[in-house]
Amino acid sequence: MNEPRALTRRGALTLGAGGLTLSVGCLGPSLSVQEIESETTDGGAVLALIAVTNDAAGATSAQLAVQCNVISGDTYTKRRQITVLGSRTNTYRFEFDVAKQEVENRYQIAADISKDRLKFLERF
Repeated sequence: MNEPRALTRRGALTLGAGGLTLSVGCLGPSLSVQEIESETTDGGAVLALIAVTNDAAGATSAQLAVQCNVISGDTYTKRRQITVLGSRTNTYRFEFDVAKQEVENRYQIAADISKDRLKFLERF
């Protein structure tokens, strides 16, 4: 993968050799998607690395959803519950098994962070 690039907190749009990479997602003032990198394997899989930053002093948990949208093809979505310690950045790896002929097309990677509603309901 390429060396990490500094991006704005609100996300960035970059064009890479593997496809179009789109970074979005922010959870209030604490968790935000800082950067997305992606590449394809010889077998046709798309690998996505998602960097999430926590600006709060304490640990924050949320759900990270990552989507691989193949232009003129299928859309693949994976979700993971994450916890990022205060004032830290964690990187999460997602692998999408995409048909090789689809990967030859361009693709978009998008990431979004949302509060875990189940934990909110547990308090009642």
